[in-house]
Amino acid sequence: MKSVYPRMVVGLGADGASFPVTPSGAAAAGEAVVGPLQLLAYLEVALGLGGRAPSVAKRIASWRAKLAAAGPGRFWAQSFDADPFATARTLLGWRDGLVESGWSPARLASAPKRLEDLAAAEASGDPVPAGYADRLCAVIDNLPGQRNVVGRIELIEPRALLPRGLARLIDALEANGAAIVELPVPLGQTHGDLGGIQAMMRGGEKATLSGDTSFAVLSATTELGAAEALADWLAIAPEAQGAVLIADRDTTALDAALQRRGLPPIGRSLKSPLRGILQVLPLAIAIRWAPFDALRMLE
Repeated sequence: MKSVYPRMVVGLGADGASFPVTPSGAAAAGEAVVGPLQLLAYLEVALGLGGRAPSVAKRIASWRAKLAAAGPGRFWAQSFDADPFATARTLLGWRDGLVESGWSPARLASAPKRLEDLAAAEASGDPVPAGYADRLCAVIDNLPGQRNVVGRIELIEPRALLPRGLARLIDALEANGAAIVELPVPLGQTHGDLGGIQAMMRGGEKATLSGDTSFAVLSATTELGAAEALADWLAIAPEAQGAVLIADRDTTALDAALQRRGLPPIGRSLKSPLRGILQVLPLAIAIRWAPFDALRMLE
């Protein structure tokens, strides 16, 4: 039976923008490079699950009410009296971690005191709005008996290093018929300072650097300073051709510095409700400028 998703590459850091967007680098139906959140979203669509995700604040508020409904004498009592919202946020993280690993309130007999208290909170009041852990468990529970959902999954990280929840999901997909393949780890450079750093990151001994310029750490007092220095290097250094930038945070400052030098931006900037206004404003000014530019009016 043909799979809903023939081939997927899964990596812990592949949620959001990634390159390439498909394993082959070309447009292909049912193929994608995804992280845990995107993988879960794809599977929910295939299984007819999901829905609008609740806000973090709503989940914390719901869990706060459940902690209060669990009654006095719980291990969190003193912290809850001092700061109920912060206590609820911390304990919700604990609860989600347990659920992601397969915990349920009725599963353990003669459980430790803390697990008993968390089980009492879970059983009290209205159910807490579903988070990532709950959605993951729902997908795992609904996979048995379904058609072969994913044909092939290629793992960027070794399977043994995956977080417990994602590992359970991969096991469930394998039982569903998916072929699980671990991608080989690139060896990278084997000599010089860069090779020493790469070997250390793979679990080797501490590297001794000789200063051969193959590895450098850029530091700056401000984000703007770092962005300007990196953009300058990318604009003039021959070795910067073909460079790959990995960004895990907002890149607005770096994008602006890159554009000033005629380089393509990364585009990983924070969404703003004022973005539309800020796009229209310069166009409104431009159409009042002489000579008249019809292209600006069209935009």
